[in-house]
Amino acid sequence: KQHIFEVIIDKTGDVLEQDIKRLFRLESSEKQNIGHRLVVKMDSQYTSNDLASIILKRSNLMSFREILPNMNEIFIHMVEKQKITH
Repeated sequence: KQHIFEVIIDKTGDVLEQDIKRLFRLESSEKQNIGHRLVVKMDSQYTSNDLASIILKRSNLMSFREILPNMNEIFIHMVEKQKITH
């Protein structure tokens, strides 16, 4: 689990992005036709509720989903992990 979330909101701004950056790492922020897309990485000590509560103070949430690694990414991670231990 990588703790990376894709969030689509109706609007963003400097204040919201600063709020997010205080606790999390904002990987990307881009304007789209349907709203504004943010990709946020968080430490395992935080929950998705922590992220959602910060966003909901300043914007309307349109979509919220965890980005999970695909099988290829999992395989590569496991191979690299084995190289380190051997």
